Amino acid sequence: SGDNVSYSGGINLYWGGHLEIINSKIINNINEGIESSHSDIIAENLYVEGNGDMGIRLNDGNISINGGEISSNNGDGLYISSWGDTVTFDNLIISHNNGDGIETILAENAILNNLLIYENMNHGLYARVRQISLNNNTIVNNGSSEINFYSTLIGWDYSCIVNIVNTIVFDDSSNNLIESSRPSFDPETYSPHIISMDYNSILGGVESLSLWNDDILYWGSNNINQYPLFCDLAMEDYSIAANSSCIGGGEDGSNIGALDVGCAEFSGPTIAFIPNHTFNEDESLVVNL
Repeated sequence: SGDNVSYSGGINLYWGGHLEIINSKIINNINEGIESSHSDIIAENLYVEGNGDMGIRLNDGNISINGGEISSNNGDGLYISSWGDTVTFDNLIISHNNGDGIETILAENAILNNLLIYENMNHGLYARVRQISLNNNTIVNNGSSEINFYSTLIGWDYSCIVNIVNTIVFDDSSNNLIESSRPSFDPETYSPHIISMDYNSILGGVESLSLWNDDILYWGSNNINQYPLFCDLAMEDYSIAANSSCIGGGEDGSNIGALDVGCAEFSGPTIAFIPNHTFNEDESLVVNL
């Protein structure tokens, strides 16, 4: 780690079989922090920060990371192009990368648990996979949509199956929170998504989603359309106040989001979602909260 002057990343692994990384920092390299091809990676307490290209680039192979931070890299935080493999990320902070927080394509299964993904330049999560599950994540204030699910070709004979539970998705700008996308040419040749969402905090509710007409959405009755009461949004403190609706609002009475209570109850004004309104000049507009 540190100021690697070659054109390779901090760690380069090609057809290496298996790599374990424990309690390590990979920082300030000219190119990728880690670049791997046709190899499996298992990591714990991994910090990949300030590298001149992507934080981690994996082409073909399984990857599992538990604990650490992927931040301030000059590209995607994590770029995973892995045909038929499994992607597992737990207990990570992914922030301030000059690309997507996570971009994963072609994987068989992606499992994302207890991730804090915020202030990345593009999407928080960009996924083109067969199956993906998100549990107890906080995805906030990324530059484009918070989550983008990209369709796969019908010829691949599968739709993307998405399950989102116990997750906060929030943006204080006008971005769509969750969207699906396809190429502008021949969009009918791409498979629909099957998306299940319940026990989440989604400010704006189902109206904050922008999905293709043939996507199938199962919107559970336990989703919450309220401001999650972050302790200090301006200071990037995304723990939640003691009177947040996310407390006990999750599945089986659990909390929603990646972080627990971090401050006392808020006693300020109620913050409510206000949908877009249109009115003509010299007309009045009344908004009821």
